[in-house]
Amino acid sequence: MRAVALSLVAGTIAATDVLRSRGRDRAARHRWGQSWPLLAGFIAGGLLGAAGAALVGERALVVPALMAIAVLMCAARTGEPVPPAS
Repeated sequence: MRAVALSLVAGTIAATDVLRSRGRDRAARHRWGQSWPLLAGFIAGGLLGAAGAALVGERALVVPALMAIAVLMCAARTGEPVPPAS
């Protein structure tokens, strides 16, 4: 979880650098190009979660719970280690 948080911060900083340089800083554009998918996924997930909660209430919590169980089952089947929760 910490790596994701740091990546979100790095993406936000890259976006700020691109805006401040008005797109002239190549390194900032490169960092933004690598980090925008993570930011977009984070925002989309938050919006979808909020919409789900607004539409179906607390039953929307079933979706992430089932996805977590599916990931654990797939990891157990493939023998990949599951990272500990932080």
